[in-house]
Amino acid sequence: MSDQHNEANFTNQEDNELDIRELLFRYIRYWYLFVIASIIAFTGAYVYNRYSARIYLVSSKILVQDSKKSPPGTEILKELDIFKDAGIVENEIEIIHSRPVISKAIENLNFSVSCFGVGDIKTSELYKENVPFKVVFDTLPPDYYDTPHKVYLDKSGVLKLTVLDKTYFVRFNEPFKIESAEITLLPGDGFDINQFLKSNDINRDYLIQFNSKRTLIEKFYEDFKVETVNKMATVIELSMKTSVPEKSKDFLNEVAKVYIQNGINQKSEMAANTLEFIKGRLKFVSTDLTEIESQAEQYKKSKGIANVSEEAKYFLEAVKEYDKELSAINIELTYINEIQKELAQKDFKIPSYIGPDNQSLSVLIVELNKLESLKIQYENTLKKDNPFNTILKEQILTSKNNITNNIEGLKQSLLLKQGVVKNKLSETEKSIRKVPTIERDLISIERQKSIKENLYLYLLEKQEESSIALASTVSDNDIIEPAYYSEKPIKPIKYLSYLLALLFGLSVPFIIIYIKEIINDTVISKSVIEKNTNVSIIGLVGQSIDLSSSIAVYSNAKSAISEEFRSIRTNLQFMGIGVKEKVLLITSSISGEGKTFISLNLALTFAISGKRTVVLEMDLRKPKLTKSLDSQNPVGISNYLSGLASLEEIVSHSPSNENLYTISSGPIPPNPAELLMSENLNLLVSDLKERFDIVIIDTPPIGLVTDSLIIAEFVDASLYIIRQSRTPKSYLSSIAELYKNKRMKNLSIVFNGIDRKLGNYGYGGYGYGYGYGYYIDEKQEKPSLMKRIIIFFRKS
Repeated sequence: MSDQHNEANFTNQEDNELDIRELLFRYIRYWYLFVIASIIAFTGAYVYNRYSARIYLVSSKILVQDSKKSPPGTEILKELDIFKDAGIVENEIEIIHSRPVISKAIENLNFSVSCFGVGDIKTSELYKENVPFKVVFDTLPPDYYDTPHKVYLDKSGVLKLTVLDKTYFVRFNEPFKIESAEITLLPGDGFDINQFLKSNDINRDYLIQFNSKRTLIEKFYEDFKVETVNKMATVIELSMKTSVPEKSKDFLNEVAKVYIQNGINQKSEMAANTLEFIKGRLKFVSTDLTEIESQAEQYKKSKGIANVSEEAKYFLEAVKEYDKELSAINIELTYINEIQKELAQKDFKIPSYIGPDNQSLSVLIVELNKLESLKIQYENTLKKDNPFNTILKEQILTSKNNITNNIEGLKQSLLLKQGVVKNKLSETEKSIRKVPTIERDLISIERQKSIKENLYLYLLEKQEESSIALASTVSDNDIIEPAYYSEKPIKPIKYLSYLLALLFGLSVPFIIIYIKEIINDTVISKSVIEKNTNVSIIGLVGQSIDLSSSIAVYSNAKSAISEEFRSIRTNLQFMGIGVKEKVLLITSSISGEGKTFISLNLALTFAISGKRTVVLEMDLRKPKLTKSLDSQNPVGISNYLSGLASLEEIVSHSPSNENLYTISSGPIPPNPAELLMSENLNLLVSDLKERFDIVIIDTPPIGLVTDSLIIAEFVDASLYIIRQSRTPKSYLSSIAELYKNKRMKNLSIVFNGIDRKLGNYGYGGYGYGYGYGYYIDEKQEKPSLMKRIIIFFRKS
């Protein structure tokens, strides 16, 4: 039991090895397709790497400060809340990636003209020191923008400029007019005209393009990306993929500068508005304070008193504290009323909050001022019906409502606080009434003076703080990494291109061959026969080298095909053919599978070995055998079966070998099947068995007519011919059915027409050792590579 199990395992292992070997040789035979595809792919990869534009990734990073932290050195200004900012990263991204910021950066860099160098294969944009000339111009007609114009510099230094099919010959630094526009071409930075005229770049074509601002903005808007580095950080990354890295580097740095400067400008404007508000209040308070001081001095002189009593001083100090609190509350209320007035205006600039610490209101004011500035910028660059304008207006309205709700709550709180202070002040005033009338009047005057003095000092302090803030305004955000790009481009990546070329060179032929195999419904290997039938394969016959002759076997020949037929003869002898059994039937599924070729050469093989052999051309419908032997006997099997000829009249000796005889089919009868069913067929076979050692019957294809099955009753063995890439796979089931039902005696298969280049693929992995000097193959001219390719696709 164990031996059977081991034997089964060994058989399965051998089958697996054969399947892998067959699969390998199925594709190796088309090695030239893989080589050609790889050469094409690698050539394409080389051209792509050599001539495609180098794409670089340029990036920079900006740190958005935490809105809850003030910049260093600004702790004394916390009460003003000038430096506090919401710092919402998403909003900052939208601000950076806004058309106004991009527009300002483009304007600062002067990207109004682009220059391109025209090469033999590609055209590349030039920048800075690579630009041979600069263009200075004023406003041009609309048709001249966003269209490349040719510039040609000849050996004389004359520039030939072609603009809209009009040619102008100009020199450097000499203005010329195009319609109403004046244009001047200047040498580029670091460009030496004399050195250039001696270089290889002379007589080179260039292109210049006048860029409209709107087109530039849209282009950079699409190419420019802004995103957060990660969700946990407040770092924003600006990036561009570009073929002109230096230009993109300058652009990203300028965008960062514009963004930072905008933040500084907004803070400066808020500080300036605050300072203006405080100065207005100071002027008013200063006038009142001067009048009260004068009134106090006159009152003292008129009443003849220098000062108030100690009791009066006590009440006066108490009243001063309450008045100070009340003044601060009134300032805040005045500021709130100012905010409400500004909110009602179409264009507003709200000053910074100057009251006690109120983080939420300060943040809302800063954010609203930012949105308003952004709206003003966008009004100059976007159309009114642009969706972003609508979104921005909604955000401004929401921010206004938030500020309104906040100051309403703050106002109610201040009014409540004001009422408490007034009540305390009223109680103190009742006590003052006990003081003598003269002192009481003086206390009242001193009290008013104290109120104005405290208010004046408070405003002076705020004025100084606002002035410091205005002078030291810094941005909440910092550039932590200026624009940078690696010297290695991100595209093309050479090794990746060649790797893809390798995959292409291997995969495309593989897919083509695989599809070809799927489409091909013919038998292409021995393993296909073994998997679909239980019929033994008695021999393998390769393609004949000499296609002009049907005879492939000769005496003493050591060719591969001669050895293949000898092998079939030996295997048939092991089955008893030529010993006890004499009659052999040869058939196939369809026409063109080589059954006549096999019949003739197998008969020659037996004849050469000394066996008296006769070949019957039993294909009465489409005879071929005797034509191959140039037989001249017009009398044949149809005459014999009809009773019109004797055996001696139909048997002909073949000149190919002294032991070989043939019987032609004779005239094509109208009723072949009826003739074959006559008793004369049995008599013919019986007589031939007595006279010859081997009787080989070449029959019609069994897949087309039933003649072979009629003849099969009188034979001792049957050979079924299957031809590589010719026999349909669908007929294998019919062969299996014939074998299973024993409708043909001793049925075996000959696999014919095998392409010798297939190696083990065609021979199923068995082989015969022909490559080791056992035979000498005929000289043959191998087909050219082009012919192989044509044959491959023709077969497909």
